[in-house]
Amino acid sequence: MRIRNFLQSEDGAVTVDWVVLTGSVVGLGLLSAGPVRVGVAELGNTIQQTLSGGSVGRLYDFLGNSFELVSASFENGDTSGWNVGRISYTEALGHFLGPFAGSEAPIEYAVRLPSDTTRAVIEFDLLTLDSWDGWRADNLNNDVHLGGRGDGVAFQINGQEVHFSAFTSNSTQNPTGSFELNGTTYDVNIVHQRAGYFTDSTISDRPESWRDGVWRVQVVADNPPPQGFNFGLKATTNQHVRDESMGLDNFSVRAFRD
Repeated sequence: MRIRNFLQSEDGAVTVDWVVLTGSVVGLGLLSAGPVRVGVAELGNTIQQTLSGGSVGRLYDFLGNSFELVSASFENGDTSGWNVGRISYTEALGHFLGPFAGSEAPIEYAVRLPSDTTRAVIEFDLLTLDSWDGWRADNLNNDVHLGGRGDGVAFQINGQEVHFSAFTSNSTQNPTGSFELNGTTYDVNIVHQRAGYFTDSTISDRPESWRDGVWRVQVVADNPPPQGFNFGLKATTNQHVRDESMGLDNFSVRAFRD
């Protein structure tokens, strides 16, 4: 079953998409009102415990061994769970989270998981916007053309880098990586989707000078930390946000129990 939004804030409050849960319960009740009466009552109790900050582990008992915790296209302006609230729009991309320059702090999403989760999967579209030329004006020895990191994106877990991928405006590679941190293995897979001129004058000084890129990213956390972790992204671009920037769209988190 799919929960479109399941988010826990810093003070422990939890938001559940009641439309999906209620619709599922009603449908089940129409099929078999008598036999499931007790189960529905238990589900109500579990949700009540969840909303009051109780354990969410028993959600697997009702929803199966996998379900979607969050799915966000940012079309409605909702940035719940993120440490940033910047949303932009272009005709080619629609609404997306960003843009963000390399000089800015990492963007982070608070992934909150039921305690018995054995695997979590994060997926999203990574947007590389404007003049990702690979050059680092702060240190030419770090230029990607000389084997340095250059322009790219660092992936972080609880503030610690677990993966880095370099990009340029002409990149089409599909980078992968794997990293172990405190007993959790994080596998990163990035697939190039498309390139073109997706920005406009509202977010770029030169919207048709450099090709923009869209990449589909999947991050799999095997044996994730109990209750979850903070997932972060940090661009290493060195230009102004209207010259080189990063964005994110179509973000989802799915939880699994073996």
